[in-house]
Amino acid sequence: MGGLFGGGQTISTSEPRIGAMRVQQSSYGAVLPIVFGRQRIAPSLIWYGDFTPIAHNSSQSSGGKGGGVTSTNTTYTYQTALIMALCEGQITGVGAVWKGNSKYAALADAGGMSLFNGAMAQAAWSYLTSKYPAQAINYPGIAFAAHGSYQLGSSPSLDNHSFEILGAYQFGGGIVDCDPKDVLTALLTSTQYGAGFPAAMLGGMADFSNYCVSGGLFISPALTQQKAANEWISAITDVLNVAPVSADGVLQFVPYADTAQSGNGRTWTPDLTPAYDLTDDDFLDKNQPVLVRQKPKTDAFNSIAIEFTDRVADYNISVIEAKDQGDIELYGLRKDSTVTAHFICDATIATKLAQTRLQRKLYIRNEYEFRLGWRYVRLLPMSIVTLTDAGIGLDRYPVRIISINEASDGELTVVAEEMPIGTASPATYSAQDGSGYTSNHNISPGAANLPMIFELPLALTGGTNQIWAAVSGGADWGGCNVWASLDGATYQRVGQILGRARYGTLNAVVAASTANPDTTNSIVVNLNTDEQMMAASQTDVDAFASLCWADGEVFAYRDAALVTARRYALSYLRRGLYGTAAAAHAAGAQFARLDQAIFKYASSTIRVGSTVHLKFTSFNAYGMAEENLADVTAYTHIINGGLPSGPANLALQMPFTGLSFTAQWSAEAGATGYDVELWAGGVMRSTFTTTATQLTYSLNDAILAGGPWRAFDVKVATLSAGPQSGYAQLSISNPTPAAPAGITSSATVNSITANWNAATDVDWQDYQVHISTISGFTPGAGTLAYTGTANTCTLTGLPGATPHYLRICARDKWGAATLVYSAEIAQSTL
Repeated sequence: MGGLFGGGQTISTSEPRIGAMRVQQSSYGAVLPIVFGRQRIAPSLIWYGDFTPIAHNSSQSSGGKGGGVTSTNTTYTYQTALIMALCEGQITGVGAVWKGNSKYAALADAGGMSLFNGAMAQAAWSYLTSKYPAQAINYPGIAFAAHGSYQLGSSPSLDNHSFEILGAYQFGGGIVDCDPKDVLTALLTSTQYGAGFPAAMLGGMADFSNYCVSGGLFISPALTQQKAANEWISAITDVLNVAPVSADGVLQFVPYADTAQSGNGRTWTPDLTPAYDLTDDDFLDKNQPVLVRQKPKTDAFNSIAIEFTDRVADYNISVIEAKDQGDIELYGLRKDSTVTAHFICDATIATKLAQTRLQRKLYIRNEYEFRLGWRYVRLLPMSIVTLTDAGIGLDRYPVRIISINEASDGELTVVAEEMPIGTASPATYSAQDGSGYTSNHNISPGAANLPMIFELPLALTGGTNQIWAAVSGGADWGGCNVWASLDGATYQRVGQILGRARYGTLNAVVAASTANPDTTNSIVVNLNTDEQMMAASQTDVDAFASLCWADGEVFAYRDAALVTARRYALSYLRRGLYGTAAAAHAAGAQFARLDQAIFKYASSTIRVGSTVHLKFTSFNAYGMAEENLADVTAYTHIINGGLPSGPANLALQMPFTGLSFTAQWSAEAGATGYDVELWAGGVMRSTFTTTATQLTYSLNDAILAGGPWRAFDVKVATLSAGPQSGYAQLSISNPTPAAPAGITSSATVNSITANWNAATDVDWQDYQVHISTISGFTPGAGTLAYTGTANTCTLTGLPGATPHYLRICARDKWGAATLVYSAEIAQSTL
């Protein structure tokens, strides 16, 4: 009625007013996380109060005949006081904060909460002491964030929050993760949250720490579930390739690794000294002293995946997979269960541990079981012993003990596994001497012929640096024992050779070749003994089963023809195998047939650039009359390191159409990393070294390098402890954006307006509009009328009643290109 007398009408609307905060769930006895290093965790709301709805009124008036109408609307936002428990303290701070779908760089940016670091003597929150003193708990040993008027926005519910916790035991020096030694010590000995394990029963942790730190194996566990301490410890040690061992009443952590390493200011050298050299005189079972069991091939997994929290991806779950592509191609994919290792936050560490686990699962297959008397009670799991059992061909063969069971009578049943090294060091403990036998020196074996000592590509050695030796002798020569020294004075016996190797020199020049197979060239070899070179089948040569080495090149042959005594012509050749070059070779260059007669020496003591001294003490065909070590010649070899294969399967992860591209490749055996070069316009623009098997290059990277450019050559080489492989190359370019579609136009007397569909390219930059009064014109600087990001433009100042012609293109952010223009659009001014 008010409108009839000139008054206004008011229409009011209002949101429902919520009187209490909505809590999504309530839990009793929830786990309070324990954080080491730096990790992301979700908090628990442990107190809230003073929930306050805040009204926001807005009005809008509209006039009309007979009176106006005013609309009022009331909305609400909410705030509350709250405490969110983060984890057990004491922590050093909070990094990033995630609130709903937003990420904040620091706690101050995420609503200005106050942090209490979880000290045992921390003060209670002043807000509670002043307003609710009966509820003012200082929460000793609990880190929490608090706010007296936390803004919830238009929802009465608290958004999902998570916090990057800067926890205890960060290693320092830019490394925010922890030395695993500190984590395990705390889990074992802490009386606040650990197992209460007596510190006096925890063995020296220095060796374990040096292993982890020198290898860059840092962790950041967040203990968010209630588990027994041994479950957490087992999960960590299993992934780190370490075994807990109780020795002499104390707990120790012994790495399985067998190669020395340096890094982060630390050096670690494994103790590979055997505790005993065990022979038939030591084993209790005389009929079958050593029982050998081999893990089925189906259990030798060639694909290992580790699930970790990726710090660079906001701690989201990522998976790193290590594969042995060669084994997969031969036997098919055998994938192990994914290992959960959320305490790893770095892809580089996850990659290294996945590869370590792959090698252990795939290459360590044999187990050896034997029984010993009580006098060997000093042996422990992880001890190294050597086994000699002529019945199964073991001669001072090194193995690592993995379990020992002691019977009531003191007899020990020992299970050991093979070790990935090929040497045995002097025993630490004295063992009972065998009665042996008395040699009958009747026929002299004669000295070994001049040996050939060389190194093979890492693809042939399982990724480890190895020295190979071809040795032979005269008619009465039965083989030799091989001795090695790093100082030329103290020698260790490292193996034995039985039978003559087939080696010698090239009889004539061999030309380089790119053919596969090479049916033009023959390789003629002169052997130094009467051993024969047999022809191979087509299947054998195609499977590289007839491998040879000549002057650095690995090749396989099919046909072998005897030319004269000890001279063979090898033809139908598969050349340049395993990353070697099918280059030209001079007459007189070294040659060897790669078979079981070649001696292979792999040891953790081998260092690239160092010199190894080798001696070969010959014995006769009866295994007797061995030469004295002091009487034989020592041969020296400077270790160069095996040649790694160049990266295979270099390709783009997906088409190069966005703001970055990712190149990926297959992992190569023995790789310590990869060298990546980015070329554009025939010039190297950027270079990177990475241990990952992929690299992402962004538009911003190109700009920082002086670009951008549209086309790139990606070159990747494999790095190793020794030489570097050649480069694999991938050429890529970013396609030019398509011409805009859906073009329409309209005109006035002196202007033309054009519209077109918006570009959908992620890397799109802007549009250009060209105009001319000449049909069939070529766009150029003189016809450019508009550059901008809007998909419409009006061109003014044009002559009236005149035909005009428009062509439109889109440009992206990757630099100059041959642009793609639309078909000509005709439009006349009025």
